[in-house]
Amino acid sequence: AKLEEEAKDGHIGLKPAEVDSLFTNVNDILAVNTVLFTGLRERFFSWSAQQEIGDVFLTLTPFLKMYKDYAAAYHSAALLLRESLEKDSSRFSQFHSRLTHHRLAHG
Repeated sequence: AKLEEEAKDGHIGLKPAEVDSLFTNVNDILAVNTVLFTGLRERFFSWSAQQEIGDVFLTLTPFLKMYKDYAAAYHSAALLLRESLEKDSSRFSQFHSRLTHHRLAHG
């Protein structure tokens, strides 16, 4: 939401629709990945010889379809990213540079 606000204010050099194209349903994917990680972590810490993990994936099956939308939009998003970065003087290029040099970007 903050990134979308920055786009609306013109601070990052992308239109809100372009932000949506770059980050197609990424918030939904993050939520599913968080649930998956939590379920797998719980199983890992209570592991036994009879332990299974398939049900963790099966409960999320209906939500995994959102990856199809992400994959379908990937090529156009990568192209938009490349074109936006090639504009050296663009606000987006500067924004991207700040993000990639931020301490959190390096784990």
